[in-house]
Amino acid sequence: MPNFLYNTMHLIDTLNIQRYHTDKIDKYGHLTPRALGWSAPEAQIIRFNVLAQIDDLTNSSVLDAGCGHGDLCTFLNRQFRGVRYFGVDCNEGFLDVAIQKQRTFAETAFFHGDFLQASLPVVDYILLCGSLNYRTSNANHTFTAITTLFNACRNGLGFNMLSSVSNPQSFLISHNPAQILAFCQSITPKVVLKEDYLEGDFTIFMYH
Repeated sequence: MPNFLYNTMHLIDTLNIQRYHTDKIDKYGHLTPRALGWSAPEAQIIRFNVLAQIDDLTNSSVLDAGCGHGDLCTFLNRQFRGVRYFGVDCNEGFLDVAIQKQRTFAETAFFHGDFLQASLPVVDYILLCGSLNYRTSNANHTFTAITTLFNACRNGLGFNMLSSVSNPQSFLISHNPAQILAFCQSITPKVVLKEDYLEGDFTIFMYH
């Protein structure tokens, strides 16, 4: 696919994601987890708990790709000492909230941009919580994102995905865990699949 066409499609997809969240904000308010697309705060914490199992993150640097309100920053700092946290999101409104909410953590920085195209710091681990669940116009988007982000970190990549959605016509899409696992194993043999922690959800860890 020519770069111009790919970039145009990617821009449209990014705008659609922002429109999706704008609708959520209008309906539920800017500060709520529902603005981020979560059905309940409890589901977000469950996913955070699983992502934090990627490794002992003490004194590690972590990039939260699609960070939303930066709530993963608070969670990780409560679980580990010396976490250097970086968050990136394409939604400026989310980042305004994140900067305010996470202002007490010294080694924390936020960046506005697309995590697949922005110039970002090289970190030990990259984590994504729900950032690969959006419908896009590029059938290879998920695989491109996984490959790009795995190559951008030193130690490991962790991400969760939906394995089922209540409305197949919605903006959120589901993924086949076995298919995603097989693709990740084609990149590195060091892959872990976690299921059975939340209905319709799975997490994958990839290690260098």
